[in-house]
Amino acid sequence: MFEFGVVADVAATAYAQTGQLELVSVASSSTDIRSTTSVTMNFFAATGSGAALADTVCLTMQGAWMPAKMADGTWTTANAMTLTKLADPAVNGSADVSVAMTVSRFSGQTVCGLMDDAATNNMTENSNYTLVVSGLPTPDMAMSADESQMVLSVAVSTAGGLAHSCGHMFNGVWPSYSVPTGMHMLNTDSMTYTVNRGTYSMDPVVVMP
Repeated sequence: MFEFGVVADVAATAYAQTGQLELVSVASSSTDIRSTTSVTMNFFAATGSGAALADTVCLTMQGAWMPAKMADGTWTTANAMTLTKLADPAVNGSADVSVAMTVSRFSGQTVCGLMDDAATNNMTENSNYTLVVSGLPTPDMAMSADESQMVLSVAVSTAGGLAHSCGHMFNGVWPSYSVPTGMHMLNTDSMTYTVNRGTYSMDPVVVMP
């Protein structure tokens, strides 16, 4: 999710940059193209990251993601996004806390989830979280790790974006997606094709393999 604001051309401090989320790991349950997957992202919202009080979490993917079936009503959004605040090892008796979420919108390559009780279920800084997005259609074409980057962002539903990850700085954590065994794909960079069927005699005998 990208948020832009207009400010007066005054002191340089007026152009405040949104905060940064630290990605710890990214995992995909499937690396097959034209399939479905669950993406799990572990991230840290540091003190001063700007993530405090966020009630919305968004995942933005590259252009080859999000096929039309996510927009035609066939994608199941129920329970598609889950957020867990991980236990703080420095706090005695701390435990993981699941935060109920509902997919509030998806557009283009972005899926957003709103915490069910946004008034109380909001994010805190200096905290570790795990986001899981289930049932995502995988890319239509094979993609390297550099191409399959994603951007994680958090926001306040009534105010806009607060913090985001920097996808291009985490090339090592992204999965690659490839053609699965048994699927054959023919790629081309041409817009037109010429097919030569050859010359055949009348009433030929054709042996089918």
